[in-house]
Amino acid sequence: MNAVRTLVLAGCVVAVVASGCGSSTHMTRGTTSAAGGTAACGRGQYAVRAGLNGATGGTVASVQVRYVRGPACRLDTRLQLVIRRANGALATPIAGNPAGVQIRPRLDRGTVVALSWVWRNWCRAGVRFPITAQAGSARATVAAATPRCDDRTAASTLTRLQGPG
Repeated sequence: MNAVRTLVLAGCVVAVVASGCGSSTHMTRGTTSAAGGTAACGRGQYAVRAGLNGATGGTVASVQVRYVRGPACRLDTRLQLVIRRANGALATPIAGNPAGVQIRPRLDRGTVVALSWVWRNWCRAGVRFPITAQAGSARATVAAATPRCDDRTAASTLTRLQGPG
């Protein structure tokens, strides 16, 4: 049976930004423990993809870690999302930037790890910023338009969206 296994740590994208997200982690067809004998993932066994959506004034960065090839493997790494300026410097001040989460999925055919963050309230100069997602040796970068400025007295924030229960 070729069932698709999806691990959603935060997959609430556009529609959920307006309505809120649950706070638990959701998995379909669970993963085995590290002690279960699955070898560590090597370079080229997985890939990172990044995409953007705009929602209610924020910029939503959606990241996927996908199995690519080889035997099933255990990925034990920190998935990091970083907003930078065009010159490569960290975009500041953005509370929560860089952002990251430890992930430990078992990857094999059909496995996808999906996470999302929302960037809100940019009231400074600059209109496009590279956003880079990295997990281990895999990386993806997308150019993001800045979110709208809602309150000049409030901080710009990068916040992880929580997955469905």
